[in-house]
Amino acid sequence: MRKALPLFAAILGLTICVNSQAGWAGQPTASNLTREGYTLSPKDAENIEIQLTKNSNDLDSRTRLLGYYFARSSQSSEHKEIIEARRRHILWIIQNNPEADIAGMPEVSIDPSGHGLADPAGYEQAKVLWIEQGKAQKSNATVVAHAVKFLQLHNKELAESILKNAQEIDPKNPQWSMQIGHLYALGIMGINGLNQNGLPTSVDPLEVTGNFARRARESLKRSSDTTLTATASALLVQYGAILNGMGLSKENYGALAEEIMTRSGAATNPWVMSEHYHLERLRARSIKAKKEFAQKELEQLEKMIPVAPDDESRSMLLASAAKAAFEGGALIKAQTHANTLLKIASKHVDEISYGPAIHDSNMILGRLALRAGDKQSAKAYLINAGRTLGGGTLTSFGPNMSLAKDLLESDERDTVIKYLELCQKFWGYQKNPLASWVQKIKAGKLPGFGPNLNY
Repeated sequence: MRKALPLFAAILGLTICVNSQAGWAGQPTASNLTREGYTLSPKDAENIEIQLTKNSNDLDSRTRLLGYYFARSSQSSEHKEIIEARRRHILWIIQNNPEADIAGMPEVSIDPSGHGLADPAGYEQAKVLWIEQGKAQKSNATVVAHAVKFLQLHNKELAESILKNAQEIDPKNPQWSMQIGHLYALGIMGINGLNQNGLPTSVDPLEVTGNFARRARESLKRSSDTTLTATASALLVQYGAILNGMGLSKENYGALAEEIMTRSGAATNPWVMSEHYHLERLRARSIKAKKEFAQKELEQLEKMIPVAPDDESRSMLLASAAKAAFEGGALIKAQTHANTLLKIASKHVDEISYGPAIHDSNMILGRLALRAGDKQSAKAYLINAGRTLGGGTLTSFGPNMSLAKDLLESDERDTVIKYLELCQKFWGYQKNPLASWVQKIKAGKLPGFGPNLNY
């Protein structure tokens, strides 16, 4: 995964309102509160419920409880109680705090069908409330975004209507184009299920051929709004690749995305096209195709590196360029970009936002060293990559395991194990596979690193 949105917005010259979840100094964020809720005991939750009867406006307590019920959703014996408790808190938040960060998070989603915790009655109640809030606060970008997020999977027409109304009121705000593009892509692919990370899990085949999907295709092909088309196209490529890999779709959404971008003029934007070729490279099956897309991606990235506005933007571009150059066979360029990246990152060693730059530069330089036959340097680079502070996708999705895999194939198990142990310090995801990878390596097996070969 690449940290695309902030830079995407900067290069397009956009000002986009998003929920940063940053909070004021010392103030817990909604994400932190829900994570606290994941670890609550039943007794803790019961006590918080009692406290809410005395102070119903305690949003932090409700947020913790929503995390608690969300985490316990797999316990079938409590389905009825969990459904009712979630419904009660979710409806209260929509009615009383629709602008709160928690209102736009997965913990506040309700599905009408599809799994054991589906709540059709609760969904209908919440839908009515969100429609009312969307109309009453149609100039409030945050409330509109939360309403659309709730409706986008099961009521795309309603979500579109809310967005169109908001766009009429504030036509110069690019956020509406981005959200409509996102919605159109979901409709075209018939996506009716997303996981906690926002990635697709299910598709409705009837929706793929339905009226909304057809209208969305036609609108995107006619549109000259490059923000709309670029957003939709990026999602078509990324989610389309995931759906292909899961066997949920056989359609080449990448071809549709390129057609849409070419017609709208978005194809002239180097960031848009670098993202497009990056995603196409990830979904390509043949080595030849991957190499060709990597070369095209690198060409677009190198247009932007000289005009990057600051070290952080430049480091993100250099990291992507180093990886694309390596995958495209441009090894001298890969080394140049990786060295430049490491030089920039070395000026910011105490800043977590540069943690990925430390990791990625060492990872690429290590792969280059190993390819040149210098195994000792490759091992040292891997350990240096593991000594990063983390941050960005390292903390959420985890580290890139390409160099680790290369060294395992060269029988360097001890070094890779040490690297994985270092990664434990920054990859805080509770269910991360690091321990299982270590066990497999100690047993003489090569772990299947999956998507961590692409991050």
